[in-house]
Amino acid sequence: MKQLWIYPCVICLLLACTRELPFDRGQFQPELVVNGLLSPDSVMAVYVHQTVPLDTGTWRAVPGAEVQIYEAGQPEPVRLTHRGGGRYEADGVYPSIGGIYELRVDAGSLGQARAVDTVPPKPVVWKVEMVSTGIVNQEDYRVFDFHMTLANDPDQAFFELAVIPYNEDNLSGGLYSMDIFSGIVLPDPVIAAEGNLDFYPKFFLFSNRLMDTSAYQMEMRMAGASYYYLASDPSPFAPDLIRKPAIMLRRTSAAYYQHQKAWVRHHYQQPIGSRLDNYVQLLFGGEPTPLYSNVEGAHGVFAAFSTVVAEMRLIR
Repeated sequence: MKQLWIYPCVICLLLACTRELPFDRGQFQPELVVNGLLSPDSVMAVYVHQTVPLDTGTWRAVPGAEVQIYEAGQPEPVRLTHRGGGRYEADGVYPSIGGIYELRVDAGSLGQARAVDTVPPKPVVWKVEMVSTGIVNQEDYRVFDFHMTLANDPDQAFFELAVIPYNEDNLSGGLYSMDIFSGIVLPDPVIAAEGNLDFYPKFFLFSNRLMDTSAYQMEMRMAGASYYYLASDPSPFAPDLIRKPAIMLRRTSAAYYQHQKAWVRHHYQQPIGSRLDNYVQLLFGGEPTPLYSNVEGAHGVFAAFSTVVAEMRLIR
């Protein structure tokens, strides 16, 4: 008899949260979308697309745009060439640490876009360890204590951390993979202060605004399943780090930090994938979160980061 009462209540709640809105596809006007991430380890590349109607579900590249990147102090811009799929790439040109770069895009009828960002210096870390506590939690996961010493400086700095217990570089097709350890039981204060842990991020964003020493000791207790990541880009792991525990730490620009922080919330709170089949997740999902953008005249982000990959000592 209890089920006869429970199911109608759930259905009523769902209907109460549903609202139908008219959607006239004929009135849709495409807008420009520009995305680019600068790193001293990769050639300059920018993606140029246009917005599409809700019922399309596919990307739409803009192949005929003029894309240029100006570096402060240099007389001539770097001109990017379309390589297909909306990706524009510079021929063997890498951004420099400390360089200030201005992106300009002319996409004809879709309009023009502009953005500026600076490539930050690489972070410096020492004594990265993952220590087994010998504890197994109620979900049957082993519990570890993570330790990392991070160099701090007086300037405002932003970071993104991935804890990687294992990586692989010899898969077919030149792909590389890594397991990203994402479960935090007791977070470090600088990570907890960001307020993103409720959204189950795979990469941990944080800043140095709570660090009051030149060398910050990050400590947190971790337990949980890893997130498997597979990519076709060149592996970031040096040959002596293949199949070893490691961290990937990025020092990022403020634009990168703001965009990634908004993206975690935006993605988590969308009613997509398994959420559509789970009544509870649909009922208690969050409000839509707007994405951060620093691009004038278009949607998207133009941001920069520098990465260091360091071995993580595993102590059992």
